[in-house]
Amino acid sequence: MQILDAAVEDKRWPLLRLAFRPLFLLGCLFALLALGRWLGLLSGQFGWSAPISPILWHGHEMLFGLVMAIVVGFLLTAVQNWTGQPGLRGAPLAVLVLLWLAGRLSWWLGLPSAALLLPDLLFIAGAILAMARSVVAVRQWRNLIFVPVLTAFAAVHLLMVLSPTLARGASLAGVWLTVLLIAIVGGRVIPFFTCRRWNFDKVQESTLELALVNLPLVVIALLALFDLLGHPASRLLLAATALVQLRRCWRWWDRRNWGEPLLWSLHLAYLCLPLALLVMAAGDSRQAMLAFHLLAIGTVAGMILAMIARVSLGHTGRNLKAPGLMPIAFALILAAAAARALLPLLWPQLTSLGWWLGGGLMMAALALFIAYYAPMLMSARADGRPG
Repeated sequence: MQILDAAVEDKRWPLLRLAFRPLFLLGCLFALLALGRWLGLLSGQFGWSAPISPILWHGHEMLFGLVMAIVVGFLLTAVQNWTGQPGLRGAPLAVLVLLWLAGRLSWWLGLPSAALLLPDLLFIAGAILAMARSVVAVRQWRNLIFVPVLTAFAAVHLLMVLSPTLARGASLAGVWLTVLLIAIVGGRVIPFFTCRRWNFDKVQESTLELALVNLPLVVIALLALFDLLGHPASRLLLAATALVQLRRCWRWWDRRNWGEPLLWSLHLAYLCLPLALLVMAAGDSRQAMLAFHLLAIGTVAGMILAMIARVSLGHTGRNLKAPGLMPIAFALILAAAAARALLPLLWPQLTSLGWWLGGGLMMAALALFIAYYAPMLMSARADGRPG
């Protein structure tokens, strides 16, 4: 479907032709720098003079520097396909990107709360308006589900800036909101990509099945906000949710996926979700926090890398084949999750090594993505089409 004037698009800087281009690239570049700074802080190589705590900065920037850049880049690109309406591009997209950059700079410099609040709120608000405009124009109400989720991210941002007592819980809740988004989007794309590759009918989920998959994650996010996940009833919820998610993984899987890095990377990243839930349900508070890093790195970062690698290929008009060493990048993310979660769990004396390995392996994976995909994201589509 051609919804844009190719002659007009050809005159536009490729990086501003669709939201995935600048936000995927800048999100990964920023995460690479932020992880380097975080490891330097942990090792005492860098000082810290900002009025906010370094832990709060790390949690906030992994959410709003990396996750939100990728989420907004994906949604504002996908909504064009969903609705047939032109996606955000050109000057309006540049303004949105500048708001995201302003948010990163304000937190990096540790500015006062008033300066920390505004850029990220405006960034999320702009993303909501851009997406809702297209969805409402064609009355595609199903996709309005992303509006309340993005609004919840704005609430997480407010709590992290304004509420010292809830800042940590808000950070954890933000990761669970990200997992909810992964469950929603993953439920659409993972079985679709798999069945299209192997030519079989897509696994269909009923309304009840979708509710059993997604609604518990909303409850878990609320429990995390108020530090209630250690309660026995909460552990039962975590265990039940793990079983539901494991069933989902089993139904989606095809053994032929092992030969397709763009598929096994998605499936294994999603599998980290029920595995982390099981450890959280069975372990003590220390084990639960280690499992949380399995979730944050394995599921969130793993799914981010797998999705942006595939989406960037498709939307730049290239064959759906992972370039060069990208399969190694997917493996590095999973290894980073294992190092950060399992080394401290099995050998507590190796905790600091787990920090370094987890961060270093994730940085290597991001660097590989940037090396292979930056030229694609900054140049016109390979097939000559607009976008």
